[in-house]
Amino acid sequence: MFRSMVVLLLLLVSGGLCAQYGAESTGDKAVAERYAEWVRRAMDDGRWVEAEAALERAADYADVSSDLSWLLALVRLHEKRPLGRVLEALRRGIEADRWESYPPEEVRLLEAALLIRLRFYAEALEILSLIPEGADAALLGLRACMGLRDLPQFRIILARSLERYPRDPRHVGLLFEFAGNLFPGEVGREFMDTALRRLPLLLEEDPDLAWMAVPFIGDTGEARRLITAYRAGGGLSPKAIPAALRLGIIGEHQAMEEFFSASGVSPAGVSFAGGLWTGAVPGRKVLLSGVSTAMVIAAAPPDLPEGSPVLEKALLLSVWELLRNTAGREEFRRNLLRFSGVITEDRDGDGFPESEAWYQDGLIRRYIYDEGQDGLPELTVFFNGGLPFRGETTVFPEAGKNGQERALVFWERYPSVLRVELGDRRYFPRPLAFFFRPLQFRELGGSGPDGFVYPETEGNSLRIGRRSLISSSITIEEPGGDFKDAIRRVEMEGGIPRRSSEWLNGRLVSVTDFVSGRPFLQRIDLDLDGRPETIRRFDEEGLLRSSESDWDGDRVFETGEEYSPDGRVFRAWDIDKDGIKEYIEISPGE
Repeated sequence: MFRSMVVLLLLLVSGGLCAQYGAESTGDKAVAERYAEWVRRAMDDGRWVEAEAALERAADYADVSSDLSWLLALVRLHEKRPLGRVLEALRRGIEADRWESYPPEEVRLLEAALLIRLRFYAEALEILSLIPEGADAALLGLRACMGLRDLPQFRIILARSLERYPRDPRHVGLLFEFAGNLFPGEVGREFMDTALRRLPLLLEEDPDLAWMAVPFIGDTGEARRLITAYRAGGGLSPKAIPAALRLGIIGEHQAMEEFFSASGVSPAGVSFAGGLWTGAVPGRKVLLSGVSTAMVIAAAPPDLPEGSPVLEKALLLSVWELLRNTAGREEFRRNLLRFSGVITEDRDGDGFPESEAWYQDGLIRRYIYDEGQDGLPELTVFFNGGLPFRGETTVFPEAGKNGQERALVFWERYPSVLRVELGDRRYFPRPLAFFFRPLQFRELGGSGPDGFVYPETEGNSLRIGRRSLISSSITIEEPGGDFKDAIRRVEMEGGIPRRSSEWLNGRLVSVTDFVSGRPFLQRIDLDLDGRPETIRRFDEEGLLRSSESDWDGDRVFETGEEYSPDGRVFRAWDIDKDGIKEYIEISPGE
């Protein structure tokens, strides 16, 4: 009887706890859904910063609603946060696996797209293997195989895509854009024949296939007809200009007018609607079912004032090489020398630019180089009058330390450095003693060495060496050690401290002499009365060993301390001020 009552009691208690847990879980889920609805409305209204702040506050509910993590990833992507943080949000939602409004496979698609952007191609293929086959997954699989230079697997996926998705223009567009690098000679002719045969139907979905296909069409008349129809239909892509110029459809003057007024891809062209990403790249229709990877695959350049042109460096050079008349080349130079906008460069040809240079009236104003394509640039340089004056870069890591430290560089006259700010320290090299040259400059469009230039990082070191910086510095500024908000200025000689002074609100409060790079003697004004009443002495290892203070300025040290290597502290007082300390206290060591 007693045993039965115990069992019954345990069942009642456990049942009550389960009911309580279920109520709490249901309550959390309702709160999470209210957050999600509010955020969706904010995103539709363009209030992205508010949406991000709300999602950060809702982080405690991400374990009961994966939708919150998905929305946070989209907001971070829109706000150009580092892609690592976007992936972090996605993966938290995947780990929680509590989806309400968004299919998990769509989340995996975006995860794979981000991994491709970051060049983690093998990992992207692993992610794609976890979701059902589809046109979007196939497109990303082709991208990953391109990155791995896995031509056999690329051919397998492409053949399957052309068979299963015959009316999807994206796979054909990918083939047209990258066929030159992927299929030398006639290796991919069977794919090209299929793509060209379907071209008339696919043009209805993506008119830009017209200029993409031109290099593979042997009939010049047919190529001219394609480009003429494309332009008549309102095709505006600047990538179509070289084909129109080469085929004689437009003259050099018209090519210049169109090229230098062309606009690139802007994040504003992609919007959030109905809970799924939709959008179109100007001049090229983006077709993605469900979640669109347009923002990742299209590699949208930074926000620009409306109408500002965004040009690709390779495209700019190709247009220049097609100009045959002196008048056309002169007009090209004039346009460059008054160009205001952005020029991007995709050095490795993966479809994502690593660098962007901002110009105003032909002079470069800012340059950003993001080698990892992760939203954390390795180098940012600001210009004044066309010359670098300030930059942000990384520092070679110290032995045994992980992570990257970022440094601010201020040039006196490029490449001579005026000062470097690293964390809470500022380094001041001797004049013309420390040089940092991360960029070299290449003139574009035959504008001459004093004309229009584009920065290049190839062959240059993008990092600063801490040791060389210290050895070249004549002064180092850092936070003071004895007073809050004080600044310590260390005078250097051959990379070794010689003397330091500590300043608080413009007042000198401490002076330390060094021997062989170690502190030897310090005079410090502890009571801030303008007189250094305390003297500290250090041993040969630079460790503090004694301290004496003359508080009233009569040249008698009323108090003193000695510090033993075993941790004991001897405190002494000269009570009658006869020069002999008659009272001593000893604090035990550790």
